[in-house]
Amino acid sequence: MAGSVYVLTGGTGTLGTILTKTLLAQGHFVRALARNEQGHLKLIQSIPQEHAPRLSNFVGDVRDKERLERAFAGADYCIHAAAMKVIPLCAYNPADSIKTNVLGCMNVVNACLDNGIKRAVFVSSDKACHPSTLYGAQKLVAEQLWLASNRYCGAAGGIFTVVRYGNVFGSNGSILTTFKNQAERGEVTLTDERCTRFHLKLDHAVELVLQALHKLTPGELLIPKLPSYRLLDIVDVIAPKAKRTVIGLRATEKIHESMISEDESEWSQDMGRDAHFIINPNKHIGKRFDYNSGSNTWFLSKADLEKDYHEWLSARSS
Repeated sequence: MAGSVYVLTGGTGTLGTILTKTLLAQGHFVRALARNEQGHLKLIQSIPQEHAPRLSNFVGDVRDKERLERAFAGADYCIHAAAMKVIPLCAYNPADSIKTNVLGCMNVVNACLDNGIKRAVFVSSDKACHPSTLYGAQKLVAEQLWLASNRYCGAAGGIFTVVRYGNVFGSNGSILTTFKNQAERGEVTLTDERCTRFHLKLDHAVELVLQALHKLTPGELLIPKLPSYRLLDIVDVIAPKAKRTVIGLRATEKIHESMISEDESEWSQDMGRDAHFIINPNKHIGKRFDYNSGSNTWFLSKADLEKDYHEWLSARSS
């Protein structure tokens, strides 16, 4: 329904920005909460002037309970996308990243419950599946915390759902932007030539978040079916003439992205071809599988990657 009020944590990031623009275009009100002052300014400057009255820019942090209470007062929906995401920095600053990624998540849960939010979705990460890093472990804890909080909703039946996916193609800090920046310097560094990743474009990520928010049953976790690509192929597209150096995987880095572990798969419902999976701990399916980018049967060709790369370049320049 147009005119609803959405609180969006991490509202100035790559995903937050396009979600804000999408919701504003649909006639909703958005309260974008983020601690990045320059990000807020960039967001304000990027939206059509006629949408500006429906955007509220809350400079704040999910660690700040009082700020959350103010941001959530009278709101209808919550999209929780704020996080410390740079894996080495999370490992180097463990206490600080826990404050944001776990305790901050609990603060958002409480703000949702205390202010009568109708539905709330948590944007998780593939790193929560088979976590091998502190960041991945934090995301897994946050997923469990978020979904378990439905128990506080009583007869209402719950409000909390989760969507889990990997890096968005072309988002800040993604492989695409890293390789492009390296190619401009004439040398690309690869961790391992066997690496594969899932392919998710920004517009699809937005669809997934809104689908998980409005269409899932509380307590469910949505995982998209996505194509995979080989890192070597994306390097061939972006930097065919650049020097390549293999530097080896960093500690705990995965060769393939995992989205559903074998243990989780027994509670994973396949929603059909070109759709998604839904994990529901109350619905035992019994079929075991491991859904990762390496074992995936759907791989993009170099021509597919080149098309998406040039679309991304065109969007950036517009």
